[in-house]
Amino acid sequence: MENLPDGYRKTQQLLKLSVFLQLEDMDASESESYILDMCGEKALLENDLKFCVQICHSIMAKGYQTGWKIFTHVAKEKNEPAILDHHSKLVFISYALNMCPDDEIMNVLDVYVNINYNQNEIGDWLMK
Repeated sequence: MENLPDGYRKTQQLLKLSVFLQLEDMDASESESYILDMCGEKALLENDLKFCVQICHSIMAKGYQTGWKIFTHVAKEKNEPAILDHHSKLVFISYALNMCPDDEIMNVLDVYVNINYNQNEIGDWLMK
């Protein structure tokens, strides 16, 4: 993944490789969860937020319990144009709250509060 600039985007190839190599005696779903998390983390480092969103959707669709950092980072992003609407940000941050370690709950809750606060500010501004 490090040798190719966009190697983290090749999730299917990495998944096939992980099955072939039998990564750390993981079953197929554990391998897939691990690979998706790894690819999402690398996408964060590359600031590839659109790919992070794809990874998050894949993780949610499979019901995996990984990637809370990715979900949190994407949910708090304030890019223009917005990569996620308000509802999607809440879904992502709620998923992160369910997965994060106990010692990170307050940090993730802070992101949740900020998302709602920012939305309320926009609503107040529009009402003026």
